[in-house]
Formats: sequence, structure tokens, C-alpha cells
Amino acid sequence: MEARTEEKTFAPNPEVQLHFLDYWRIIRIRKTVILAVFLLVALTTTVVTYVLPETFSSMVRISIERDGPDVKVGLGDDSAYYGGRYDPFAMQTEFQRIQSRPVLTNVVERLNLREEWMRKYKLQAPLNMEDAYRQLKGRIDVQQSHNSTLVEIHAYSDDKDEAAKLANEVATVYAEVRKKVRDQVKQGGVEKLREELGKYTNQVNVMQSNVNSLREKLGISDWEAANDAPTPTFDQETLRKYDNERIQAERILAESISRFESLKVLPREELKKAAPIAVAGDATLSELINRENQTEEALANKRGLGYGEDHSEVKALSETFRTIRAQVDARLDGLITALKSQVDIYRTTSEYYRKQVDTAREQDKSKYALTRPYYEAKEELRRITINAINWH
Repeated sequence: MEARTEEKTFAPNPEVQLHFLDYWRIIRIRKTVILAVFLLVALTTTVVTYVLPETFSSMVRISIERDGPDVKVGLGDDSAYYGGRYDPFAMQTEFQRIQSRPVLTNVVERLNLREEWMRKYKLQAPLNMEDAYRQLKGRIDVQQSHNSTLVEIHAYSDDKDEAAKLANEVATVYAEVRKKVRDQVKQGGVEKLREELGKYTNQVNVMQSNVNSLREKLGISDWEAANDAPTPTFDQETLRKYDNERIQAERILAESISRFESLKVLPREELKKAAPIAVAGDATLSELINRENQTEEALANKRGLGYGEDHSEVKALSETFRTIRAQVDARLDGLITALKSQVDIYRTTSEYYRKQVDTAREQDKSKYALTRPYYEAKEELRRITINAINWH
């Protein structure tokens, strides 16, 4: 099946076919009217321009920076002190201030415009302030230089000198008014600062009086008052030394108790063997034990040879043996007694160091609980004093 393409023919619009020659034909036909209109407009413009009085414009350019407080009040956010937030209407606000009544009426007074314009316009009496203000405002135009903080003040007048004076005086008065406002803000900041500083000063005085009263009441010495906490009974080095001595005494005590308990229950023969080992360095005891063993051995030899108990040598050795044995027994008893004394000494030493440390800690705990109000008040005084210094 074949697709058919149909072509449509549109009739040309007569207006579209108008050619430049057609316009030229119309101009030739109506050239008189066109020329007359052109001449009339040119003549009217020339006459009006000639008849109108001359107007002069004078421009003064000033820089307007963003306002920020000269006095930082308080310890809070610094954003206002260092420029604050961006205000998109700040410059427009300044335009209105330049053309405000306080500025322009001041210009009227300074330049004596009411009398000047009375003479200039040949009036019967000086202009009232309202009329002078409106007329001056109509001659002032304020514009901002592109993308800058520069502001242009334009003044218009039929006298170029007057235009220059108006522009300069408006800029001068505005600067003075702006400075006056800033001085008032600054003075307000200073007064606020003095008020806050006075509050802190009163707080410092009250806290100082409280600290002095607590110090006298609690009997705190000058040395302790110079510190931020109560002075401990022992310094850390002494306390550490005492604690080490206690630990060492307890260790020696444990060893002594163990040695004493193990030796005192031994039979004599076992004690005689164990004593020289348990208590090293007792040469006398070792010598006596050796002599006892030698005498006992010699006595046994004599008896083995058939000597009777009545034999003189046997009697002598028996007597010597009994004497040495008594000396060994006395020495062993003395050893047990000495070990018991050592246990008592080390127990006393251990208790002494423990008591010293515990007593010092208890004293420090009680002293801290007693003097804590003073040191808390002293810390509060220090904090308030720092705040007062920062305010100052």
C-alpha cells in the first residue's frame, strides 16, 4: 500500500510581500509631513532647553563602614563585637539617615538657608523650617557606588557654589550625627561595663569577707591558706616511705611467725638439727652441738671398751656431756625465746607503721571535711575574681 504525500499551497499574505520600496514610496508621498514633524520636535527641544534655567550638580563621596560596638560587654558571643551578622538593608538605612530630618534641618540652620532662599527667591519672609527641609530634601540624591561601601551624595542647584556647599555640608553633618550616635552607643557600653563590673566587685568583696571569716573560724594557717587544698599530715614521699616500711615489717613478721611456730613444736633432737639451719650465724650454738656430739661419741666409745660407769674417764665424760647438754638446751630455749621476741618486735613495728599511716589518713580526711567550706569559698572567690578581671 503506497503512502501518499499531499502538498498544500498557501496564498502569500499581502503584508509580507511589502518591500522597502513600498516604504520609500510612502515616505516620498508624505515627506512634507514628516519633515514638518521633525523640525517641530527639534525646534521645541531647542527652545525648552534654552528657556530652562541652568542646574548644577555637585557630588561628595563618603565611605560608610558597618557599625560595631567599640566596647565589648560581657563574656558571651563575640560575633557582634567583630562585625556581627550581615544586614542586607544596612546601606539603605544609611541612605535614609543621610536624608533624615535631623541631618537636613541641621544643614538648613548651618547654611542659614531660610534667609538665603528668601533673598534668592525674593520672598517676603524667611521660609519656615518645614518648607526649607522639603526643598533641601528635593535637591539631595543619595546613591551607592557599585559593589562598595562608598556612598555618593549629589546636590542640585541653579548655583554651582550652592550645590557644592549643600553636598559638602550634608556629608559633614551626617558624619557628625553618625559620630554622635556612635559615641552614645559607646557611652552606653561603658556604663553597662561599669554596672557589671560593680556587680562583680561587690561579689568579690562579699566572697573575700566570707573566705576571711571561714579562715579565722577554722584556724587555717598562712601556709595552708596559700594552697588550694588542706595540707596533708605527711607529704607523698613520707607517706610512701611509711607504707613501704609497713609492708617490709609485715613480710618479716610473717617469716618470723612461721619460723617460730615451726621450731617451738619440734622435739629436742629435731630442734637441735633444725636450729642451726633455721637460725644461721649462731656460731656458739653450732659449736655446742658439735661438742655435745663429740662428747657423746667419746662416751659411747669408752663404754664400748668395757669401761663401767664408775670409771673415772666415764664419769668425767658423763659430767662434761651433761654440762654441754644443759648448755645446748639453754641455748635452744634462748633461741625459741629470741624468735618469740622477734615476732613481738616485728608485730609492734608493723602495727606502728600501719597506725601512723591510718592515723594520718584519718586526720587528713577529718581536716578536709572540716576545712572544705573554706577552700570551696576560696575557689568561688578565684572564679569571680577572674570574671571581674575579664570584664575589666
